[in-house]
Amino acid sequence: MQGAGTIRRGPAVGQWPYECDNTPCWTYSLYDGAQIFSLQAISTAINLLTPGTAQSPPGVIALPSPGTGTTLQVSSIPTTIKGIQVPLRVISWSWQPRPGGDSKTTDGCTGKTTVLCNMTFTETGTVIVTGIVNGAEQVDTLIVRASEVQISAQKASMRPSIRYTQLNGTPISRL
Repeated sequence: MQGAGTIRRGPAVGQWPYECDNTPCWTYSLYDGAQIFSLQAISTAINLLTPGTAQSPPGVIALPSPGTGTTLQVSSIPTTIKGIQVPLRVISWSWQPRPGGDSKTTDGCTGKTTVLCNMTFTETGTVIVTGIVNGAEQVDTLIVRASEVQISAQKASMRPSIRYTQLNGTPISRL
C-alpha cells in the first residue's frame, strides 16, 4: 500500500512478539524519505468440523447410518483475534469417494461457498474444503471411513468341551 496519512495501532493489532508467533507484529523504517510500515498477519488455520458427530481421531468420522445426514462446518483456528472475527471465505467443496464406491453419496456442498452444508454419506471417501482464512488460501479434509466392528463376549466364562475317545476298545471321556 502507498499513501500519506497517519497510522495508529489499535487494540486489535498485536504489539508483542508472543502475540504474532514470536515474530515482530509490525515494523517501520525510513527509506528514501518515506516511512515504510509493514504489518505481519497473525497465522490462522482452516478447520473442517462435523458438529454433533464425533471425530476420532480429528479429521476422521465413521460412516454414518444409511440415510443419516451429516452437517459440515468450516471455521478458523482461532475463530477470533483480540475480539475480532477472523475473516473466512469458502472457495470450494469437493467429495472424492474411495475407488469402487457406490457413488450414491448426496453431495450438498459442491458448488457452495457457505461455511455450513449437509451431506448424506453412503460410502467411504474424503471431503475436501478450500477457503481463504485471514487472507491465506488453505485446504482441510475430512475422511469418512467404514465403521469399526467391535466384538465382545456375552459371558465371562465358557464351559469346557467334552471329547469321547476309546482306549483299548473301551469308551472313555476326556476333558
